[in-house]
Amino acid sequence: MDPRVIQHMALLMSANCIRKTVLDDFVSEGKLSKADLQALLEESTDKLYTFLTYLLSKSEEDKQMFLEVMNKAYPSGWKAPAISPVFEEAVSQYKAQRQRG
Repeated sequence: MDPRVIQHMALLMSANCIRKTVLDDFVSEGKLSKADLQALLEESTDKLYTFLTYLLSKSEEDKQMFLEVMNKAYPSGWKAPAISPVFEEAVSQYKAQRQRG
């Protein structure tokens, strides 16, 4: 897959999954500086890009090795993820808007 497409996807994921969360509240409450948030976003976006690159562009062997390494840090104490109602609502609203014309 084209690296520019993967970069675009990583930026979309970062902007929509990391921003617009409690992190923004932390910045507005002074618990996290804008510089700290920017550093977190840059590091997270780079990691998302790397993860997507391995999943979408590397050989099957490299992808499997990467996933084995990543599984060593599997968050066993976290609850299982669910579909975000925020995203579901956004898609629903956009779909209704497009149907109206």
